[in-house]
Amino acid sequence: MKLTNKLNLPQPIADAVKNDGYTKGDADISVTELLSPPYQRALKVKHEEEIEEDVSDRIFSLLGQTVHGILERSESTGIAERRLSIECNGWKVSGGMDRFVAKDGLLQDYKLTTVYKTKAGNIPEEWAQQLNIYAEMLRQNGEEVKTLEIVAIYRDWSKTAAERESDYPQRQVEVLRIPLISSREVVEFIAERVRLHQRAASGEVSPCSKEERWAKDDTWALMKDGNKKASKLLKNAGEAEAIILAKNEYIQFRPGESVRCKHYCPVSSMCPWYKENKNK
Repeated sequence: MKLTNKLNLPQPIADAVKNDGYTKGDADISVTELLSPPYQRALKVKHEEEIEEDVSDRIFSLLGQTVHGILERSESTGIAERRLSIECNGWKVSGGMDRFVAKDGLLQDYKLTTVYKTKAGNIPEEWAQQLNIYAEMLRQNGEEVKTLEIVAIYRDWSKTAAERESDYPQRQVEVLRIPLISSREVVEFIAERVRLHQRAASGEVSPCSKEERWAKDDTWALMKDGNKKASKLLKNAGEAEAIILAKNEYIQFRPGESVRCKHYCPVSSMCPWYKENKNK
């Protein structure tokens, strides 16, 4: 992969991004890759030498690494940045967990994230999957895991919003409990994900699903003059046509898009599906 600096960010920042020391070692796949879309990863592997990514797209990742650096420096009660691996269907799966306190059986993962990600008590499914896979790795290495926690650090947290909104996080750092899944269920999940990635590597998997593409459908927005936000979102043209508009109202068509493909996928330009569908 080639890293560019098209936005001309300060050189120390660009160098910090380029000098990322992360490695999955001799593993076939990391936990992060395991949870990613198999079709996307297969394209990444196939086009590794052709991929270009700008350092500006990795700033949040860089900030996340600084959080982990602080964690390592302050750790006194647990093991920070521990990397383990397990074997599954002929592949070696590796993962680097943030913090494990063996005496308490406490496994934590630190996330530099946005308020939107966890608002109203929602926890991204991939966070729970990631922590449960780490827990299984620890179990297979002789450790007992009792509790899973996400330590969410909100990079966009607002004190005034916390005072104003009841469902807004009341502090900038929040500890979120993750349900612990049985070993059998996690092993089955890992095996299924490995099979999907192995099939994708052999060209047997279809393009990414709507969920994997973070796809948004077409919508028709009921707007009022002078307002930037829609009064109502309609799912189809029929609903829009049935609306009796007031003098100051109008319908605005908002075409759907595959958000991940358009903004966050480094191989979208090499993806046959996206080339054919990005303008539809």
